[in-house]
Amino acid sequence: MANKFLAGFDQPLLAGMFLDKPVVDRNAVQTVSRLNRCHDGKEDVVVVDFTNNAKAILKAFAKYRKGTPFEPEEPDKEQCMNLYMKILSAGVFTQADAQNLVKLLANGPDAQVQFTVGALRSRFQTRIADLDDRKALVYLLAHFVKSYHFLTCFFTYPDEIKEFAAFAEYVGPQLIKQGSVSDLMKLVRKTEVVKAAVQYQGEVQSGGTVKLKSGKGAKGSGQPIKKMSVQDMIATIRDKF
Repeated sequence: MANKFLAGFDQPLLAGMFLDKPVVDRNAVQTVSRLNRCHDGKEDVVVVDFTNNAKAILKAFAKYRKGTPFEPEEPDKEQCMNLYMKILSAGVFTQADAQNLVKLLANGPDAQVQFTVGALRSRFQTRIADLDDRKALVYLLAHFVKSYHFLTCFFTYPDEIKEFAAFAEYVGPQLIKQGSVSDLMKLVRKTEVVKAAVQYQGEVQSGGTVKLKSGKGAKGSGQPIKKMSVQDMIATIRDKF
């Protein structure tokens, strides 16, 4: 559907929109595209632009008509494993650290959990002196956690990967800046959330043919809702108010 940009009121107007402030990029596309809704007898729309921004709007439409430059890809199961190996290769944390902390989160007192996290933070700061390198490892832990939660919707990983993801999710945010853990977060972190990964458990069949019976409940009672057009509703409101 054509969008016409006019400089003022000296030309005839059709159904359209008045722009009194500049819109650019995706905001321009989202704003002006509202005019493209179909209606009987509607062929063209007009945008009256008081900001002389028509070139920028047309440029935005040209940009987004081309679509994304990236080709869709299938989820990569190895991405999570590669991030896991990269974290271990940094030489700061081990699978044994993850196993120990996860056990403490499930059963240990909070004081012991925080003592363990404090020891891990001290080791992290001792082995990585540069602040940028510290931030890079924290980012890597967060990336691993997000990758794990996303990819478990498609694949099943070994228990040690699940264990290390829980470890990274808990410890990562506390490595650079020590923070307090609320009682609610303690409960949330001790609660195991199962993602969309499904493990095959076999088949279970019913003991016989299922016979459906028609319902005997009473049909709905009461007056049916009166249907009214928009024009009639407007007329009713005007008469009443």
